[in-house]
Amino acid sequence: VYSAQKHFGNIFIQLSDSNFHQNYYAELLNSSKQIVARQIINQNHISWKNIAPGNYSIRILLDENSDNNWNTGNYFLHQQPEKYLYYPKEINVKPNWDNELEWKLK
Repeated sequence: VYSAQKHFGNIFIQLSDSNFHQNYYAELLNSSKQIVARQIINQNHISWKNIAPGNYSIRILLDENSDNNWNTGNYFLHQQPEKYLYYPKEINVKPNWDNELEWKLK
């Protein structure tokens, strides 16, 4: 039996020091900074399975107005842009490999 899973990797992130009463979205970005995957965070972990090998970065959007998008803010209404938090390191996904990480949000 052929298993394609051995050609892909996984990312598991344990979050700490976080406050999930707001709407948080995690985004997985490829090396060209394109969004590959996106998920709502409602627990203290993020996981992506069967990711193609390569280098990735992760960011979390604090969606303050719950519209599922990043908002740039409004100068005239004195509204700041919604915040992104970036994982401090690039993640190298390898075939048949699990990346188990911890991220302390501030």
